[in-house]
Amino acid sequence: MASAEIVRQTLITEISRKRVKRLYLGNTSDTNHSVILPDDVIDKILAFLPIKKAKQIGILSSRFNHSWIFSRRLHFDNDFARGRGPENFKSMVNKVFDQHAGSSILSFRLSFDANGGGPVKLISDVYDVESIKILLLSFCQLDLPPKFKGVGDCPEILMIDIDAPTLHAIHYCGHVCFIKFTNIPEVKDVMLNFGPSKVFTGTFQVRNLVYDLYNIRVLTTTSTFLEGLTSKFMGGTLTEMQFSFWNLIEFHLIMEGAMYCNPYDIVSFLKNCQYLNDFNFVCGVPYWELRNRQAFEQSHVSFHNLKFIKLYGFKFQKDELLLVKFLQGSAPGLEKLVLITPIKYRRVKGVTLNLQGFYQDIQSWKASPRAEIAVFEHSSDRSSVSPMHSKTWY
Repeated sequence: MASAEIVRQTLITEISRKRVKRLYLGNTSDTNHSVILPDDVIDKILAFLPIKKAKQIGILSSRFNHSWIFSRRLHFDNDFARGRGPENFKSMVNKVFDQHAGSSILSFRLSFDANGGGPVKLISDVYDVESIKILLLSFCQLDLPPKFKGVGDCPEILMIDIDAPTLHAIHYCGHVCFIKFTNIPEVKDVMLNFGPSKVFTGTFQVRNLVYDLYNIRVLTTTSTFLEGLTSKFMGGTLTEMQFSFWNLIEFHLIMEGAMYCNPYDIVSFLKNCQYLNDFNFVCGVPYWELRNRQAFEQSHVSFHNLKFIKLYGFKFQKDELLLVKFLQGSAPGLEKLVLITPIKYRRVKGVTLNLQGFYQDIQSWKASPRAEIAVFEHSSDRSSVSPMHSKTWY
């Protein structure tokens, strides 16, 4: 007993300046068997409980009434909502956030019945957090900000697994990684902004994407993606990959930083898009090596549904003109071709363009007599049609 009393007096002395709470261990009423802890220690212990449990413990003692404001596990799930009406549920959630005083949040869950309404709209402040590591959403519509803080261009991602039967759009920006789609029947809008790779993109890296995304209507991607789809030698024979985007109506290709992609790769992809209406093309430094020139020149394909073509960064160089000639001659229903030159490109010293001569050549390549041709500098683009996606989304 003497040793227990010494320990008790020592504890009381060490925390004499703090308000204390007693937690009794065992069933004895002997106060010599009690452990005395400071308030901040008790608050830290309760902080690791889900918010509902923390509030329930507050009922046991008035000293615990406000410990829940330090909770690090804000779980407003079905268990929390049980017995609460919509207004009461909303009021309680708002109250917790208004009074929360914890230093951090370890986990946050929000689940409620939308009463058969549409998806829940989430502003970016909810999920655009630099420290966030795991995010699970169901039946939500995200308001994407112009620039993300915690998501976007993540170099350490190895695999992404998406199982979202109500998902409508997928925007990804970063290096090529393995993306697995388990169930995405509603996805129609896709952006795969893969950064340039120092090595040739392998078919195995993108094969599943063309098979899983066959039903999309709008696609923005980079030359890195097309490199993985290009023809490969198999058994000594150049073999094309078999795929089809049956419902694609808008395609936006970003060539900036490309290393291997050439006009033949572009045409090989386009011929697998039966109902393509719009083709937008962003070209950086045009350095294409036409390793498939002969196959390209011998290609016979028609884009009957292609109505609009817009080529950015156009410098009227040989391979760019070759692509324009091919697309114009293969699109009998084309309504408009727009060429956007780089900013002040025609004013750069040493650059002289015979636009009238080029214009006459391009006019002679038309398979559609009603096709309109327009040339603009980047800053003066007055064409009415622009791609749905910008080059980046965050």
